Amino acid sequence: MCQKNSSRWILEADIKACFDNINHQWLTDNIQTVKRMLKQWLGCGFIGKGISYNTAKGTSQGGIISPTLMLLTLAA
Repeated sequence: MCQKNSSRWILEADIKACFDNINHQWLTDNIQTVKRMLKQWLGCGFIGKGISYNTAKGTSQGGIISPTLMLLTLAA
């Protein structure tokens, strides 16, 4: 921002429940990757208080692949 030709604005956004609402079917239909592996990532679920939960939609916010899947969804 200190350069003469730098942008004048910086924007930050938070998309409410973005990771929670990513549609699994849309991802498998539209993202070019190995479908079997993508389905395994999406269906791996999460563990809370020692209990395993399946995921029918969304991606776990702490998952290693979740930011990439979210960006691919938003870019499409």
